[in-house]
Amino acid sequence: MSDNIFYFTKDDATINKDGSINISGKKSDGTIINIKCSAQDLCTATLKPNNKNSKISTTTNFFKLTDIPNVMESKGWVQAAFLQRKWFNDSNLEMTLSDKRGGWGNSNPKLDYYNPSRFNHEWLSKFPRYNQALNNLIANLLTEKSKKVIIKSLKKLSFSPFNFEDSDTYEFSSSYYRGADIELLKSFHRDWQIQREAIDNSFPAKSATYISNSLNIDDLWAAFGAFNIYASIGDYSVSYIKSNDSYKINIKSIYCYAIDSYDFIIDGNKGKGDYLGHWNKNDMTFSLYDKDDIKNSMMTVVVDDTGTTEKYFIPEKLFFPIFNQHYQLYRKKHNKGKDMVIWTKPHLIKLESNKNSFFQISKKEVDKILGG
Repeated sequence: MSDNIFYFTKDDATINKDGSINISGKKSDGTIINIKCSAQDLCTATLKPNNKNSKISTTTNFFKLTDIPNVMESKGWVQAAFLQRKWFNDSNLEMTLSDKRGGWGNSNPKLDYYNPSRFNHEWLSKFPRYNQALNNLIANLLTEKSKKVIIKSLKKLSFSPFNFEDSDTYEFSSSYYRGADIELLKSFHRDWQIQREAIDNSFPAKSATYISNSLNIDDLWAAFGAFNIYASIGDYSVSYIKSNDSYKINIKSIYCYAIDSYDFIIDGNKGKGDYLGHWNKNDMTFSLYDKDDIKNSMMTVVVDDTGTTEKYFIPEKLFFPIFNQHYQLYRKKHNKGKDMVIWTKPHLIKLESNKNSFFQISKKEVDKILGG
């Protein structure tokens, strides 16, 4: 048996307050070994022979937080690796809960990240759950709530179609600027966004994704985690129907795009923050256990890619549990780590033959919405 393999039990492993891990065990020749490991620093292995008066120390090259992008890249998670490296290397900028809850159209401009050649529909559409969410978004475009938003959006126009009372149809466009100006995109989002759909934002949704991916994580999960896609009005027409004093509003096209909050905020009393998987220098694995269960179990034992635990390990193959807290510690130590609000390039979808794209509303109801 190799000299760098030794046996231990779960009871031999403890987590220190600083997040480091202590493990004690015996090699096959009876040698007692104590190992202290940290996800931030290298892992130091101290070998203690039976002779109490002697002590031999050695350093083993263990996992560091900044190894994560390389692991991601080795798994084909290109976008996730790109964002991780950007976060690690950019100047320190921390998102606040106020930033996160204040509405993306009004987010801190310093947090905005718009790279349409990299983050766009072409990339998103590689993932079935995004395509399903897009279908759901279109199918549920016109709810009672979104209809009210549409009416209020149209009223903001300098030539409101609700001022016309002749029996005719008026064609309009939201005039979305198709360039790479993030401020114009944010303004478009504020004025014309009418619907949204969540992706991977709940435990059942995450479980379904994990199972459908054969118990694996993909680039979309690793890059964005839970996020929303949004629909904003593109082209539309408004017709006044004099016979029953009503309007017919037809949404002819929409622009769909994703917005993701890329941050490592620890919200309230969540301790270490979100669980981000078990990692080492070459691989990662993930547990769908409840977060509290994760923090109190299986944290100091080897986890292989089947989710099982072993009673022995090769030090270089130990997996470390990573939480938001580790990124906060990196930020504090290196004064780097830039949180971001990521906007994907809006994708035009034409709805002219879609039965869910138009509705009729009485002038009386319009006046009620605009007056309320």
